[in-house]
Amino acid sequence: MYFRFENRKNPFASTHCSGLAPEPHLHNDIELIACDSGSTVAYADLNSVTVEAGDVFVAFPNQIHYYLDGPERPRGTLLIFSPDLLPEYGSIFKNQIPRTPLFRGAGNDPKVQECLRELVKIYDEKDSLTEEPLARAYLLILFSRLIPQAELIPAVNCDTDALHEVIRFCTENYMKDISLQTLADALHMSRYTISHLFGQRLNINFCDYINAMRIRRACELLDSGKLSITEVAYAVGYNSTRSFNRCFSKVKGSTPREYRKRQKKV
Repeated sequence: MYFRFENRKNPFASTHCSGLAPEPHLHNDIELIACDSGSTVAYADLNSVTVEAGDVFVAFPNQIHYYLDGPERPRGTLLIFSPDLLPEYGSIFKNQIPRTPLFRGAGNDPKVQECLRELVKIYDEKDSLTEEPLARAYLLILFSRLIPQAELIPAVNCDTDALHEVIRFCTENYMKDISLQTLADALHMSRYTISHLFGQRLNINFCDYINAMRIRRACELLDSGKLSITEVAYAVGYNSTRSFNRCFSKVKGSTPREYRKRQKKV
């Protein structure tokens, strides 16, 4: 399950997850992954770490982050929340980041495990009267266990507003006929500036970024079984099944048909 920051209205969300977002993204929230099994290579800005069972990964606000899952997809807990819920750590979240986003073995801490269980339960129950106060209480306990383990360094946020706009536009329009030129026209930026943001800040080119989002959505549609492969191709923005098959194979290492057949056996 994935959360897209543009569409979130609640200051807090928590769920069990299997598989993580492969395209670079950033937002104003804190994102935490607690891995129970499997593994993923997680990226936060220029840091990459291997997250395995028992580990916790935390991306601070406005850190560019994404995940490349291993052969055994990671399963665990995904937590996203507004830093406004923890004013006690407001200065840290605003001005600092961990030198490494990996908290090795932190998920084995019984207190951390309890907090994560309760946060998922609170989000599932969605009691408007108690959700935020209870979530805040468990988040405070959770980060009181994590923050002392971190070596904090000053955060340097450059081009953050422009990156937000680029990612927002791509997220809202990736299933349409989108190009670097349409992006530049819509945001009143030069193609050079946008290409520089993708290359230097996101470490991916524009076409690969759009394809990553399209293929992720295609996998969701293929898993649902409601659409044919041709219908999926057009639904996610491709104008031919040939282009869809080529891009899908590049990202997933198999054709859409092979992927669907394999998923049915799982």
